[in-house]
Amino acid sequence: MKRGAEFSAAVRFAGLAALSAIATVVALEPWAGPGRARAWFALALLPIAGARIGDSFGARARVAFGLGLTSVALGLAQLPWPALALPLAAAFGVARGVSTARRFGARSLALEALLIGTGLALGALCDGRSSLSFGLAIWAFLLIQAAFALVESKVRSNEAGDPFERARDQALALLERDPR
Repeated sequence: MKRGAEFSAAVRFAGLAALSAIATVVALEPWAGPGRARAWFALALLPIAGARIGDSFGARARVAFGLGLTSVALGLAQLPWPALALPLAAAFGVARGVSTARRFGARSLALEALLIGTGLALGALCDGRSSLSFGLAIWAFLLIQAAFALVESKVRSNEAGDPFERARDQALALLERDPR
């Protein structure tokens, strides 16, 4: 997928997550209270956002499963909403950093730290008492995370490529050669 397409998909996901956050908090706030409703939404969003990380279906499933287990563990810890944001963001960053670290190494991990820190800071600035401000905070955090698609795609285009694609290109080159 091209850099622009990955970025626009990430921006669309951020917008849908923000709208879902507003709707969920409005629906759950009367029964659970504002802090618990926000925490439940964030716990549910983690594996969904993680399912977008891998290159293949299997990798995406593994990341989503691991982040789902992380969400359950953090949910059992009963942390209040503001305190829950940091471990959730860290789990997301570690999952994405580990899944791309094999290809990009320390650069990927440094980029993760920068994006997670910036996203948390911007999200904290946007978060307030209203459901709308919570949706805006979710949108701001995920919008900063969308920048990863721009940087990662740039690095990926400089690599040698997928082994299957390289083999395909070699086979096509052999078929196109003149047999004489």
